Amino acid sequence: MGLETLNQHNLSYYSPSLQELILKDVKRLRNIEVDTFKNMSHLRTIYISHAPRLHQLPTNLFHVFLPSLKVLRIVHTGLVELPSLSKLSTRSIIHMVDLENNRIRRVRSRFINITAEQLLLDNNVINTVEERAFQGSQIGKL
Repeated sequence: MGLETLNQHNLSYYSPSLQELILKDVKRLRNIEVDTFKNMSHLRTIYISHAPRLHQLPTNLFHVFLPSLKVLRIVHTGLVELPSLSKLSTRSIIHMVDLENNRIRRVRSRFINITAEQLLLDNNVINTVEERAFQGSQIGKL
């Protein structure tokens, strides 16, 4: 048996001091609930990899203030849709947003409004980038 749903309750004991959330080879992970990252003021890294059953994230999962976030990596998953990063708020520039090696098909309008050194979308199946997809973003390397 393995983790199928990640939620605020799973992390409540650690959330006040958690700096890195690393989930590798989570073959059964299907869902990450909306308030999972709420009140994680020290979280610097979110790294989720090899989660083939994770096909979609709630649209407002990253509508949250993560003041210390530097790295967001969701790679080698079953994601078919880009998570909305339009209201992800931090205190400084994000070093890396890595969404490589998923199954993302399109980048929706106004879904990405970030200030980041790098945004990585390689090895997806993106066939549509909607108008104003990156409106308001400041990205050093795309």
